[in-house]
Amino acid sequence: MSGRMTAPTGGRLLRNWKSCGMKKPGKLPGLETDLMELKRKLLKHIDRLTPDIVEVSRFIHHHPELGYQERACSRFLAEKLSLQGFRVEKPLKSLPTAFRASLRGRRGPGVGFIAEYDALPDIGHGCGHNLIAASAYGAA
Repeated sequence: MSGRMTAPTGGRLLRNWKSCGMKKPGKLPGLETDLMELKRKLLKHIDRLTPDIVEVSRFIHHHPELGYQERACSRFLAEKLSLQGFRVEKPLKSLPTAFRASLRGRRGPGVGFIAEYDALPDIGHGCGHNLIAASAYGAA
């Protein structure tokens, strides 16, 4: 199936970019260098955050709390995000374990990360919510 893609309408197969009426993608001067530099910086930042991300995952895994009762995990996550410079609003609406962590930067579109970190009765975090919350923490 190499070199083929499904058309967004009608389901017909397109062999390559020419059949879409597209121009051949060109190279932009400096783009590859800029992307490689961005990738390098991003990976370095992830390496610095890895111990914190693992700590978040392990804390939540070792403190399984049922839905709407995640007091220790909610407090822990709010504190970790606050230490990273986020403004934490807690409780959020009528949920005492919910919070919003905001980080103001440049103008423009914002990005939101939503995560759950509750455990299941008699199972704990077999559902992986500790990983979901740690991933959202790291992405934010």
